[in-house]
Amino acid sequence: MSITPRIRQKLKLRDPYCLHCGTDIDLVVHHRKNRQMGGSKLLDHYQNLLMVCEEYNFRMEASEVAAEDARRFGHKLASWQDFSDPVYDECDGNWYVLEENGSKTRVEPPEAMF
Repeated sequence: MSITPRIRQKLKLRDPYCLHCGTDIDLVVHHRKNRQMGGSKLLDHYQNLLMVCEEYNFRMEASEVAAEDARRFGHKLASWQDFSDPVYDECDGNWYVLEENGSKTRVEPPEAMF
């Protein structure tokens, strides 16, 4: 699977703003679990994709501090983590599980946050 215009449109509907800062300008598709250089397109699915602003996307890749915060909020996943790990919307203060069909479901905060 690759990121088709249809997938990109559905992501924009699910994530109309950056989950980190709330802007709706210059949004890009971000892989929660990196594909690496030339990596598998099998990671191009809704549970692994977020729309975030270009600045946040860059910071997650360039700064270990930003990357650690992104991992804590589910915006980045380690290779061993499951796609069912929720993401935190810093703008509305809620946690969501990203569904296979491109939707998201609000969930209770993970135990680790307490």
